[in-house]
Amino acid sequence: MWHSIFFIFAIILSNNTVAKQLFFVAEDLPPFSYATSGNPDSPLGALHDIFKLACQSAKISCKVQVFPWRRTYHMALSGEADGVVFMLPTAERGENFLFSSPIVTSGYSFFADKNNIFSYKNGRDLYKKLIVVYGPSGISNAVADLADKNNATVLIEVSNDIILKKFKAGRYPDGTILAMNSDVGNRLIDEIKIPELKNAGTFQSVKYSIAFSKKSKNLSVKDSLFKIVDEMNKNGETSKILSKYGLKQY
Repeated sequence: MWHSIFFIFAIILSNNTVAKQLFFVAEDLPPFSYATSGNPDSPLGALHDIFKLACQSAKISCKVQVFPWRRTYHMALSGEADGVVFMLPTAERGENFLFSSPIVTSGYSFFADKNNIFSYKNGRDLYKKLIVVYGPSGISNAVADLADKNNATVLIEVSNDIILKKFKAGRYPDGTILAMNSDVGNRLIDEIKIPELKNAGTFQSVKYSIAFSKKSKNLSVKDSLFKIVDEMNKNGETSKILSKYGLKQY
């Protein structure tokens, strides 16, 4: 009898231990999250800082690694990772993920050469334009919808970094429009030093949340973690961290 009780207790203790170890992934998208010197084990960024503090407050050990978006998404989708440090909540993604309260607000913008008179006000401004965007991603889906409605062409690249480097090297036709997250675009333009590129208008507001995979084996700690996020949103901790990166709380 005592042997059976001890065995059951050992299983419970083991499960609780597992539930205290979370492995999350994030895409390389400064200033939200990024890796130093290409090291995926040294993540930085506003959303990583918020996630790290939430884990510490909830007394949960959390590890984060940075990967390209496609790999990040599928690792969490399959349950290989417990979740994603930040993700745009959508109804489609809600079938596979559980989201915290929104943390940060941002936007999707078009960028163009400063000598280009293009300025986005509505979808008609995109008529017969070539739009370059990284994907598959939330922003590429939004751009594809606009392009379909306004006879524009979309070119998908694997990263924003590649898009900006090709733009700087003159690899795209004159008049090409780039689509990027507003904050990411501004950050990368400064880092890669492309003064000839301008923000030509925001076409969609977005919000990002922490996403827990429904296939995670550690869903038992989701509520605790998300409760801490709610408290941080209310007590000013979230805003304080975001302000360091020039970002705004949702």
